[in-house]
Amino acid sequence: MKITDIFVRDPYIYKEDGKYYIVGTFKPVYNKQGKRRLCMYTSNDLEEIEGPYFIFDCTDEFWGEKALWAPELYKYNDRYYIFVTMFGKDMKGTQVLVSDNVMGPYTYLVNEP
Repeated sequence: MKITDIFVRDPYIYKEDGKYYIVGTFKPVYNKQGKRRLCMYTSNDLEEIEGPYFIFDCTDEFWGEKALWAPELYKYNDRYYIFVTMFGKDMKGTQVLVSDNVMGPYTYLVNEP
């Protein structure tokens, strides 16, 4: 599909080995438990894209439950980190997610903002 076919705010584009990985604030998507999902799109040219790929699911045990805002993706010491703002029941904060693969799946370093 064309990149213009998706609605995204706060896009962040990470490039590795000639491929682009796009994270951002997309239209909310929910898993079977009704919890938010973080997704990613990929592209070779930033015109045609593939996805969404679901790279992190909020769970009942996880503090964040709303508003996955403005994620940013970085590589450090051969691991991938996503910093994303989230809302909990009575708090808002930044969560750090980590994966050994740029496409995930990602998990949290600690279950707190």
